Amino acid sequence: LIVYEIPLKINVKGRQPVLFTELTAKTDFEVRLKFQSRLDVDQQWNLTTETEALDYKILNEPELDFGITSIPLKDVAGLLLDNFLNDAAKILDLQIKENFDTRDYVNSLWQDIQEPILLDEAYNSWMKITPKYFVYSPIKGNNNKISLNLGVNAYIEVITGRRPDFILNLSLIHISEP
Repeated sequence: LIVYEIPLKINVKGRQPVLFTELTAKTDFEVRLKFQSRLDVDQQWNLTTETEALDYKILNEPELDFGITSIPLKDVAGLLLDNFLNDAAKILDLQIKENFDTRDYVNSLWQDIQEPILLDEAYNSWMKITPKYFVYSPIKGNNNKISLNLGVNAYIEVITGRRPDFILNLSLIHISEP
């Protein structure tokens, strides 16, 4: 789980009819929204999240000041925020899904490790890795960083002579470790 806060600045405008005219007012106030997200990786190596709204804090007293009267907005803002937080958690999950493409990174690594590596020029020694599948440990967070450790189950060959031929395996396989 990661716990985080999102600052939000809200601008409110109001109108109040008075006799033959209309009074207008506007105010800004700030809110800090608090969420927690459970991170995981699905079978296609996509980052998945399950976000839950925890709390919010209104940082300054919102009110519309019309000059002749003032309308406090804290209770109304609280009611709106109470109803908005669960929708905001769903929006965050959707935004993370659309903007964090872990599959591309893992797929690129899967393909890159299959390219033979020259170990020693003098002996013309090569290392050839033929991966079977990737494994990963649970996602961890520490010191404001999130990490995902990957391991590979593979056949590793050391070959001397010419650069070894290889067939690029595009079938990225996923196994999770507890």
